[in-house]
Amino acid sequence: MTDAKNLISRIEEIFSIPYNTSNWDFSQFTEPNEFQWKVGITPFSNWQFVVGAWATYFVTIIGLKAIMSSTTPFSMRYGTAAHNLILCLLSAIMFGYAVIDFFHRYQERGIGECFCTSDSSSNKGRLFYVTYAYYLSKFDELFDTVILVLKKKPIIFLHWYHHAIVILMVWSWLEDANMYARHVQTSQVLVTVGRIIQSKYLRQIKDAALRPHKLRKDHWTPFVAISGFSSYGSVMTTSNIILRKLQNRPKSSEYYKMEKRLRVHEDMNLVESSVLALCQSLRQLEAREMESKQNSLLKIYWEGMAMVDLPKEQKGMEWPIFVQHEKLELKRGRLFLNEEFKWKQKPLAVRNDRKDARLKRGIYSRKANQENQENQTSQKNQRMVVNDETGDASGIKIDVKVMEQVQ
Repeated sequence: MTDAKNLISRIEEIFSIPYNTSNWDFSQFTEPNEFQWKVGITPFSNWQFVVGAWATYFVTIIGLKAIMSSTTPFSMRYGTAAHNLILCLLSAIMFGYAVIDFFHRYQERGIGECFCTSDSSSNKGRLFYVTYAYYLSKFDELFDTVILVLKKKPIIFLHWYHHAIVILMVWSWLEDANMYARHVQTSQVLVTVGRIIQSKYLRQIKDAALRPHKLRKDHWTPFVAISGFSSYGSVMTTSNIILRKLQNRPKSSEYYKMEKRLRVHEDMNLVESSVLALCQSLRQLEAREMESKQNSLLKIYWEGMAMVDLPKEQKGMEWPIFVQHEKLELKRGRLFLNEEFKWKQKPLAVRNDRKDARLKRGIYSRKANQENQENQTSQKNQRMVVNDETGDASGIKIDVKVMEQVQ
């Protein structure tokens, strides 16, 4: 339901943008590295222009077909060659830009970021400029149909449909910023007690529209791991403070000025907020004297050590003196390799003692159950005998009922 409302509000927002060519920024043609698509600002980006192009296309083709029905076909040899040459040059330029962007991105971020990303800052630049050029080339391709009509070639419905719908398709790529596949790691944060992540932790994400439908452990990776708390109360206090600060974090004035579709990236990016909340929660533990240098030494293991300086850079906060920072070593991005978090197998003697203790508990519990059943049966028989000897009518009724059940 929330997704449907967001879609409706987004459509209303797009349709409310007026068609005003004076707002178009033609400087975007000359600045590919700084290009960013924005409806109403980027030239030819208005939905009215797309609809107008469709109408002109269909009216032109229908009119030309009516005119050509009574005339001889044109050869269009040189026109076809010029049209194809223009499209070939455009394709070569777009391919060159795409290759350059690929290698630059590979050198800066690695091969994974060339295909998948969750970085909202990637929604501009050379690749989007190439896609915009591809979008404009779709209007030039409409002349394919004009050439076919002038040659009096048959035109099937798929030809019309393809040329019209591809314009809208590429327009949606630019509008939705679908240049890269969305990474499964959405920068959302879950606070867990222990190393095992469970489905119940998804309830920490209050917005149902942002909450995953089911928990997939391969979609989550450890970001921070803490060990060394002196009590379970300190663990729960830290967890509660972090969750409360994440759910009630303040929003900047720029947040409410953003388009609703772009706010999702801000709502899902909780990494920096969680680091600040962690620092504040540990400082509160120190103020409440729940943790101190004398009774504890907390070790915080970080996936990215650059986050250690974030509280000081943004809020001027220092970590408590009882905190020590270490590097979090992971295997396949999920499994802990630090000795502090490895499962340590108990010695054989200890394991055998525990096994014997469990076995004895099982034997003793079965014996105790048997003894309890025997005691209950004997007490019941004694009550029946007493009732028979006293001639109590209630005893006779009980005896009859017991017999009926046995029979």
